Amino acid sequence: MPHALHSVTKSYAGTLAAALVHEGVLGDTKVLAHYLLWCTAGRSRTRRCAR
Repeated sequence: MPHALHSVTKSYAGTLAAALVHEGVLGDTKVLAHYLLWCTAGRSRTRRCAR
């Protein structure tokens, strides 16, 4: 059962992200770390962030 839940979660997250890109809330060329406050607040040395 957990595998089925992961598949639904990925579909929901992808649909939500596409809708937010369409509305202009998210940029389609920016990486996720751009939107995470703990990554952009200069604490990327203590937590790993994709840049």
